[in-house]
Amino acid sequence: MMRFCKSCNNMLYPRENRINKTLEYSCRPPCLYVERNIDSSCVFINQLIRDSTTRLEVIPSDVNKDPTLQRTKDAYCAVCSHNEAVFFLAEQTSKSTALVLVYVCCKCGHKWMDTSATSNS
Repeated sequence: MMRFCKSCNNMLYPRENRINKTLEYSCRPPCLYVERNIDSSCVFINQLIRDSTTRLEVIPSDVNKDPTLQRTKDAYCAVCSHNEAVFFLAEQTSKSTALVLVYVCCKCGHKWMDTSATSNS
């Protein structure tokens, strides 16, 4: 939250009062306005919002034409019942530890995800 000087309307800057060991907000000179007894000592919050799921709609359907991707004949498409698909590892985040494979049908381009690769316990 930004704070402003009540005298000149300039932005207040956080500083440490080393004698009292407290946080203060002060205006820049020539104004000498200082706010003391601050309720919250938080000066800045950097909130990183990360989508931890892989969105299938951002994967192009023509990725099945890529000759460098692995192919399998053991993946059955739910849309066209074709048994050949390309597959690759889904993007992993720092929170996720599961291995998720993304499959793309070689015939119709249908995309699906498979998490059963980690359930071999």
